[in-house]
Parts: sequence; structure tokens; C-alpha cells
Amino acid sequence: MQQFKILTGAAPSESSLVDRGPISAVIRELGPWTGDPRWH
Repeated sequence: MQQFKILTGAAPSESSLVDRGPISAVIRELGPWTGDPRWH
């Protein structure tokens, strides 16, 4: 975006662009994976 002069100034941080709330909620709902002994 800086190349095309759409974004001026400093680049935004990744945390301001990505909302991790939905995937975090899904992972909490699923809980630990118990089907594969390598993950224990």
C-alpha cells in the first residue's frame, strides 16, 4: 500500500489488522486434542 501511496506514515501493527477473538473462542470451545498421543 505504501508503494501506491495509499498508506502514508508508519505501517500498522499486525494486532490492529487481525482480530484473533473468533479463532481464540473456537479453540477454547474445542479444548485439548486427545485423539493423538503425540500431543499429550
